[in-house]
Amino acid sequence: NVGPHFETWNAGILGPVTLSGLNDGKRDISHQQWTYQ
Repeated sequence: NVGPHFETWNAGILGPVTLSGLNDGKRDISHQQWTYQ
């Protein structure tokens, strides 16, 4: 049971973390992925 839960914390935590950590080019990809979900 780590499907919806994983997506929830992933979009809430992995989102900003990726923006702060991989602000180089992953930002655009991460943003698109977040919006996609």
